[in-house]
Amino acid sequence: MTREAACPDCGAVSGRVHGGCRRRLADLAAAGREAVVDLLVRRFLCPAAECGRRTFVEQVDGLTERFARRTPLPRRSLEKVALALAGRRPADRPSVHPGECGFPAQTGTQASGQAGRRRTPCAGHR
Repeated sequence: MTREAACPDCGAVSGRVHGGCRRRLADLAAAGREAVVDLLVRRFLCPAAECGRRTFVEQVDGLTERFARRTPLPRRSLEKVALALAGRRPADRPSVHPGECGFPAQTGTQASGQAGRRRTPCAGHR
């Protein structure tokens, strides 16, 4: 664990801890069981007076992203499924209900019908 973190807006490095919070991130299932990463992250005070951000939460490289509820691995898996299903008529799409032959049942990943659409980048932003 590092003692300092950089502000995502201005880049100023801070060592002043303002508090902390718990983050629970869904990960890919292991042996058919749901996997959750349980983290305690710290909230820092930004030292730059001119920065509009007063506090920020540390991010763990390769594991956390702002506002993410999943680790990068299941997020990328959901994006691949959403891209593979894009453009198909609803009747031609495979089922995504647990217990049938869909993505969540095969990987143990829970996802709403909107999850792929929210996470799939449009062609102009790849």
